[in-house]
Amino acid sequence: MSAEALPSFRFDSPSYNQSVIPFLMYCTEILASLPFTAPDEPLYLIYTINRVLQVISGSLKATMKALSSRSIQEDKHAILDENGVLQHDYSADCQAAIALQLLLKLKRHLKIAFGLSDARCQEFSSNDPLKLGEALSRQNIPFDISGNN
Repeated sequence: MSAEALPSFRFDSPSYNQSVIPFLMYCTEILASLPFTAPDEPLYLIYTINRVLQVISGSLKATMKALSSRSIQEDKHAILDENGVLQHDYSADCQAAIALQLLLKLKRHLKIAFGLSDARCQEFSSNDPLKLGEALSRQNIPFDISGNN
């Protein structure tokens, strides 16, 4: 199932790695282009994305808000250690924010490509039996990771 690729989006990485963002972009493009055959497949992927967003976005938002509300001048000693190195890893937070943005873009693309409404996505439960008789209709819309669609 396509959701097995989602563990690639790891948010507990303690440090920034330059190769992570291109890899996440690649994974997102692959997930967007999977040849789904049953209506439950894109719905399950959206369901999983929603669960990740619920868990991660709140804590990331709080962290980013706390960091942005501090003034570098006011809190310079708390942010920099004795060598002038940042004590907080902003790049890891930024990396997590980019990963969330990619998930949101993927979710939006799937909803548009498969004509899925918010209500239909919210009604989906992974515990429900598969709906084998339903047809799956996909519009031929290319996935634009740059966000211009």
